[in-house]
Amino acid sequence: MMTPQDVVRLFVHYVARVADNPATTECEMDTLLCAIDALDDIVAGRGPQPRW
Repeated sequence: MMTPQDVVRLFVHYVARVADNPATTECEMDTLLCAIDALDDIVAGRGPQPRW
């Protein structure tokens, strides 16, 4: 089972990979923005909360 720290590490790794890649597509950037919005909702206590 993933811990909150594992989720953050994975997310940061993905952001860095997508942001540093000049071949990143618009779809990948849209996915990244959706993931950022979802993470923001979780941190703010909105929407479904993960069961850590």
